[in-house]
Amino acid sequence: MAIPDYCHPTTAGVRHKKLFALARHLKTRYPSATAAEMRPFVEEWHREHLATIGTKSLDATWVDFCNAWEDVRCPEGEGLLDVTFRSIDLSTPVPDKLKSLGYGAELFAVVELCRRLARADDAQFFLGCRSLADLLGWSAPTANNALRMLVRHGILEKISNGAFATPKGPQSSEYRFKGW
Repeated sequence: MAIPDYCHPTTAGVRHKKLFALARHLKTRYPSATAAEMRPFVEEWHREHLATIGTKSLDATWVDFCNAWEDVRCPEGEGLLDVTFRSIDLSTPVPDKLKSLGYGAELFAVVELCRRLARADDAQFFLGCRSLADLLGWSAPTANNALRMLVRHGILEKISNGAFATPKGPQSSEYRFKGW
């Protein structure tokens, strides 16, 4: 079985996060399996990335994988962001105010996603440009520019900046939906 690229560490310090991605991927493919049944995949993953990861112990990797396996709450593609985005009807006409700003169907979908995420979390929500890019099939810089534009147009207020290089991996920016 081919393991997706997003499960592979490319630098030291991201092993834990990539093990969670691996656990989520495997749990999606084998929902009734136990962590113990996934041990051969973990051993292969560990062997393949031994030169990259900082923690060299297979036992430490196994412990972290088993904890990640238990922590997986929803299958790939079934998180709040995925489900919310899929619920948006992309054929809905773009409102005139947004159309006057040059927004097309995809940008309106971003606005609608933000509105729905804000409703789900008391007006404030977290959204990373990489997550948004994955949903839309855009590059991360383009998704980031779209979010910046929504802030400039007064549709969003940025509460806090995200960061790519943190000890725990990328952190999403926090926004407040203000409407249009």
